[in-house]
Amino acid sequence: MGFFGSLFEKRQCSICGKEMGLTERKELSGGNLCDDCAEKLSDWFSTEARKASTPQQIKEQLAYREQNRQAFAQFHATRTIGKNTKVYVDEMNRKFMVSSASNLQDDNPDVIDASAITNVAVDIDESKHELRTKDEEGRSVSYNPPRYDFSYDFYVNIDVSHPYCSHRRIKVNSSSVWVRYDYLQSRGITGFGNRSMGTSFNAGGNMGTAAGILGAVINGIQSSMNANNPGAMYPPDYQENMAIAEDIRASLMNLRN
Repeated sequence: MGFFGSLFEKRQCSICGKEMGLTERKELSGGNLCDDCAEKLSDWFSTEARKASTPQQIKEQLAYREQNRQAFAQFHATRTIGKNTKVYVDEMNRKFMVSSASNLQDDNPDVIDASAITNVAVDIDESKHELRTKDEEGRSVSYNPPRYDFSYDFYVNIDVSHPYCSHRRIKVNSSSVWVRYDYLQSRGITGFGNRSMGTSFNAGGNMGTAAGILGAVINGIQSSMNANNPGAMYPPDYQENMAIAEDIRASLMNLRN
């Protein structure tokens, strides 16, 4: 059989025996996996981890996933944090789970004991976007000094010690949060024109260590929150997403401790 014949050859799922076409089958170490079986795996399970797993290891995980249904049935959420992807916390039993599904029972999210948490950190990606103007000849040129709009995406990184779960990166905001140049100017925040593109800030607890505009925004939000000041100087959507990210981090770390 030639190369193309082998490429389009139908194969069976190494787990359930279902016959699969080319577009459906997913690679395992020494086998293949169908879409139906893949959907039953943990949401924490990465593509790289799946490719490195043997069929036997996948079968063991699917057995664990069935056992997880019992843990899910006994889970009683006392807090729910987040918008699109939510963190559910069972404070009485010191367990949590993460899911973006509307039907939790069908999703069967992994119920993880708080003792398995190794770290939770807020990660904010900042990008700057230069504003341009026209010179006398109509050419696009930079302002002097340069002017920028800034966009932000808010993430929470959760690390756990678990046989089938290790790392989960949750995006808090559904779309990027913009802080415009005019907004910054109106509040007297200047001097950030030399920042590099794509800055990432990671906070594992101390929110006052960031630099530049990101540090100014975080420190300003914290000062406003600490003073219980409803008239915080930074955009409400930034404050909202920052507060959700920090709430997830603090709640899980408190649950662990």
